[in-house]
Amino acid sequence: MEPLDIIGEKWDCLIILDACRYDYFEQVWGDYLEGELSRRQSVGSSTNEWRNKSFTGRYDDIVYITANPQISASSHVYGFCAGEHFHAVHEVWKTHWVRGTVPPEAVTAAAARIIANTPGKRFIVHYIQPHAPYLSLGEDARGYEHADINAPRHLVGVVGGAARSKTMLYRLLLPLCRCTGLLGNHPDWMLRKWLNMPPKAPMEVVLRRHTVEQLREAYRDNLQRVLVQTALLIKQLSGRIIVTSDHGELLGEDRCFSHPTGSDHPILRQVPWLVIDKTSADASASRIIDKVADRPQSSPPPACTQDERELTEKLKALGYLD
Repeated sequence: MEPLDIIGEKWDCLIILDACRYDYFEQVWGDYLEGELSRRQSVGSSTNEWRNKSFTGRYDDIVYITANPQISASSHVYGFCAGEHFHAVHEVWKTHWVRGTVPPEAVTAAAARIIANTPGKRFIVHYIQPHAPYLSLGEDARGYEHADINAPRHLVGVVGGAARSKTMLYRLLLPLCRCTGLLGNHPDWMLRKWLNMPPKAPMEVVLRRHTVEQLREAYRDNLQRVLVQTALLIKQLSGRIIVTSDHGELLGEDRCFSHPTGSDHPILRQVPWLVIDKTSADASASRIIDKVADRPQSSPPPACTQDERELTEKLKALGYLD
């Protein structure tokens, strides 16, 4: 399978679901959308690798709407400044960062408004879900306090550091654990847990308090929540629409987690490629949204924050929700 050339494909709107595995998408997408699904190979196993390889030129016909801070209008993030590559970059992550993530409802509202007011362009809409933090976990859904990747990063609600002796022991043991591979691809997470040190990554927080199976269920919940918003957005769109991902996500396979850069693991490189034309999008969205509303949920829906409630009211006022 040849790596996907996003710019070389035909589309009017490209919807990115960050860290969306093909297998999980294949299981649930039909409850929310209609179209033609195929499996494609991403050019990278992380957002920055996918971004750097996908967008090497200047694209004055493309407007990028993003919840992912690695797509920045004015700052170089790992050497890449999106503002140098696209006609415009709308940073939803700057205005709607809540508990270490951007609720998908915020992206839908922003994208619908921007697309309606920007004729004659193609659009990339980048949701952060199903990427961690996992919204259905409530207080355990801990992302980074600030969206700016170039600034020091601290998890929401995680305070304090480790004693000097623990830090020294951690630095001594980590290279040994990495060499053996016995603790999977994140021995740092295991060591911090054993040494009672604060966690440093959103998925690491989940694994401190939940099983791998619960992690996978939370990932599925994130995917289902963003698919509802994807359906709502598609209802407003026309032309050729693609729903895809930048990369997949490891959820405990062979004791491996997350999405390290430079990996050829098929779970990380295989992504969905769902093609939706205007007719099927318009016909399916209303029917499927009603179906989703009546369908029993696999877990209780997360409590909405005040920001999310306000966003829901705005969507209703704009006609995107009944």
